[in-house]
Amino acid sequence: MPSIIGYLREYNDGLNVPSQIERLKASGASKIVQEKPSGMKRNRSYLDNLLANIKSGDTVVATSMYSIADSTKHLLEIVESLNAAGASLKIIDNDIDTSTPQGDIMQALLGAITSFERQVVRERQAAGIAKAKQAGRYKGRKPTAMAKTDEVLELNTQGLTRQKIA
Repeated sequence: MPSIIGYLREYNDGLNVPSQIERLKASGASKIVQEKPSGMKRNRSYLDNLLANIKSGDTVVATSMYSIADSTKHLLEIVESLNAAGASLKIIDNDIDTSTPQGDIMQALLGAITSFERQVVRERQAAGIAKAKQAGRYKGRKPTAMAKTDEVLELNTQGLTRQKIA
């Protein structure tokens, strides 16, 4: 039988937890997964576990996009993971439900935005590298494999396997 599972992330102040729980229960969540705050940005073991054990027909409910995802890319990854499992995502604040046709449009928009963000980063990086090269400050990454050729050949003559040499 499909389940509605609430997901909340406790922020450092802990003040928003009761209100999130109340809103998740009001949306029909029979189980609530509560993530504790962590110093690491992507340390979301409860979310990872939830996504790994989700079943077809289940719905994951969150109060906001920020409470479930760290970025647009992360939100798209979550939606794709849920879709692959036959589950859906509902975000209360933004009135998003990926089980509806509007949810399909939202997923397409998230994909387009994520792609756009990656393209902007690449373009800025390329422009920065070009500017640094022009100013003579960019030398590129120091070649490592060629610098170790003599050492690799020496280890090879000693009869070591390729795995050991690596």
